[in-house]
Amino acid sequence: MRRLAGYERERCFYAAHHGHPLNRLLHACTVPFEWVSTAMAAALLGAPLRRIQSLAVWAVAVAPCFAIAVAVGESQRRSSLAVPAVLSAAFHAGSALLALRASGGLRAACGSSTPAALAACFGVNALAWGVQVGIGHWAVERNQPGMASDLTPMAALTSLLLAWDWPPPLPQGGMRAAQRVSREL
Repeated sequence: MRRLAGYERERCFYAAHHGHPLNRLLHACTVPFEWVSTAMAAALLGAPLRRIQSLAVWAVAVAPCFAIAVAVGESQRRSSLAVPAVLSAAFHAGSALLALRASGGLRAACGSSTPAALAACFGVNALAWGVQVGIGHWAVERNQPGMASDLTPMAALTSLLLAWDWPPPLPQGGMRAAQRVSREL
């Protein structure tokens, strides 16, 4: 198992498992749904106590922003990473605000039932995962997701940045070299 790897290593590992353009597009479109549904679930679970609701939702948003800042800070290519990093951080903050504002509306749409609203959040999250794994990895690339062999906190927290930060930094030798390097990490 890799120790907590730096962002550039995570990008190389990610590139080795996401070589097909359609798989990259599927991830870029569905990873945001994972984060929004997670923030909405945090808002729903914390709703009985307003302070806990805000803390839970902002924790879901701030942790990835902190990881993104670390990734940019350690990267040698800060200038090319700036736009996807700012977009990713803005998305996480926006998803927190959306979750705090819309969680009551989602609950109302589900007949004032918190369990039904939570089921909707988990359903969206499961659908996003299903598209990424079932279609992107198994049907398109015919490979196993990288998280099946190794999932680090940095990869989990920067998943949106990884999905939006393209093209990947492939070592000399292209995709095969990236796969070899990722196995060595």
